[in-house]
Amino acid sequence: MSKHHARQIMGVLLIILILTGCQQEAKPPLVSNPLDDNLQQVKQPIRDNHLISNEINGQVIEDFDSVADVISMKHKQEVIVAIKATTFQQINEQKIEKKVKKRLENYNPDLKFFVSSDQKIFIEINQLQEEAKNDITNQKLEKRFKKIKKLLTDNA
Repeated sequence: MSKHHARQIMGVLLIILILTGCQQEAKPPLVSNPLDDNLQQVKQPIRDNHLISNEINGQVIEDFDSVADVISMKHKQEVIVAIKATTFQQINEQKIEKKVKKRLENYNPDLKFFVSSDQKIFIEINQLQEEAKNDITNQKLEKRFKKIKKLLTDNA
């Protein structure tokens, strides 16, 4: 095989590699981690709350192009939602928060929504969801949930 022929093959392979890498879907994956089906030690109310959270997360991602990622946690009739705005929309985070909250309240008026674009809230919800996988008590869940709500009001 000649050097010229080898270069042509390498060039074609490089172009194919670049094109296949550029064809990925534009929407980022959701951060919120679904519970494993084989995880039996999780209590039923926590699992139900997690399903509602996944539904809310999907709704926000679907309805708002300006939201890059979302995570939420439901406890009783309250839901804390943390969003990450896309790079170009970060300057409008407060406006996006208000729009998301209004849409969610219209979507499910029986629930009370707290929406934040604060990274700390996002991390706290993620940690709480991880703890919920390990058979967290309702008392501890409620305590952590209240702590996150307090962080929300302190930032406001």
